[in-house]
Amino acid sequence: MLGYDYPTVVADPRFAEAMALFEQHGLTFDVGTQTDRVAEVVALANAFPNVTFVLNHCGGTPGPANFSTPGVEAKWRAGIAAVGERCPNVYAKVGGIQMTANGFGLSSDERSVPIGSAELAELTTAIYAHVIQCFGV
Repeated sequence: MLGYDYPTVVADPRFAEAMALFEQHGLTFDVGTQTDRVAEVVALANAFPNVTFVLNHCGGTPGPANFSTPGVEAKWRAGIAAVGERCPNVYAKVGGIQMTANGFGLSSDERSVPIGSAELAELTTAIYAHVIQCFGV
């Protein structure tokens, strides 16, 4: 559900019905969000505390493509911290940040030589470390 306004969505009775089915059947709900709106996931997770949520891709598309916009990285960091601290029913999936949308310039169209593990770690460790610090291993 990328780009939805979660505080508004949770007030929709049809959405609540769907979440009741997730709870009843023990299903997990994958959450997509915009990088600067991660904090809104708190409203979603708190509205349905018996549903397990998975926050996809370290919470949006963190990386140079979005962090170059003033304030986005700070909102992302604060959002990740808020969800990790206040939502025990949310787990973070720490994959997918190497996607083109994140702006690391890793595709074969952007590089003549594939990236090595040391360079990849240098580019992404700050993002992974923040998510793991906030959510645990």
